[in-house]
Parts: sequence; structure tokens; C-alpha cells
Amino acid sequence: MTIGHTFIETLKNAVCESLGAQAAADCLGKSYSSLMSEFNENIPTHKLGVCDALKLIELSDSEASREQLARAMGGVFVRVPDANCLDHKASQTQALVAVQDLGVAIGEYNKAIDDMVITEQEFRTVEKEVYQAITAIQSFLFAVRSETRFCS
Repeated sequence: MTIGHTFIETLKNAVCESLGAQAAADCLGKSYSSLMSEFNENIPTHKLGVCDALKLIELSDSEASREQLARAMGGVFVRVPDANCLDHKASQTQALVAVQDLGVAIGEYNKAIDDMVITEQEFRTVEKEVYQAITAIQSFLFAVRSETRFCS
């Protein structure tokens, strides 16, 4: 299974579970059968375009699709908060959350390597906690930026 296949399969599932394939096809201005052909990796002549994929991610609000796309590009997806939702002291709060989440991630890692073997489930737990810590760190930076006035 390729990363592209994983992304397309994840996106297809998200679309079908959220707005439905017919509604998604309508939003893209194409037929249901065309969209389903583009989701099917066994039909090499039909491929989902980047613009359509991004639109479907937005319409389905699929966190899993965003994560898969980021991984395919060698990165991680981190959702940052809406600037309007931050209060004046958000950066201080986010700094504490970031430190706490990083501590939890390191604690899970230490638990996992206690027997010098990391199982798939232990890895997934550590990975989840690390992503949560990365999100908290990025949210901290976003809060600092939104609270700061830069002087030249």
C-alpha cells in the first residue's frame, strides 16, 4: 500500500462518512461515477486532482486526510487555533500546555522502552502524544505571534 493510496482511501472514507459521495461529486461539478473512479486506485486513467482533493478535505473537515497528506510530504499536520479565539494571556496558557503535553509524551516513551522493546500499540500511543505536544507547541507560537506587536 503506497502513501498515495492511503491518503486517497482515507479521503474517500472521510467524504463518504461526512457529506456523502454524491454531495461531494455535486460540489466538485462532476458525476458520482467519475468521483468514485477517481477514488479507485485500480483505474489508472482516473486520478483525483490536487485542487479537488484539497476541496474535499475542506468539505469533509477530515483531520485524518490532512495528517495523511502531511505525512506523504514528509511532515506533520498541526491545526492552529483561530486568532479570534485567543485571549490576552493565551501564550502563557499554551506554554504550560506545551510543557505538560511534552512531559506526557516523554512519559509514554519511557514506559514503552522499559522492557527495551516497543510494540506497535506502544508506538502508536507515543506517536499520538508527540503529535499532541507538537500541536501544543505550534499553538503556543501562534498565540505569541497573535499577542505580539513587532517593531522595525
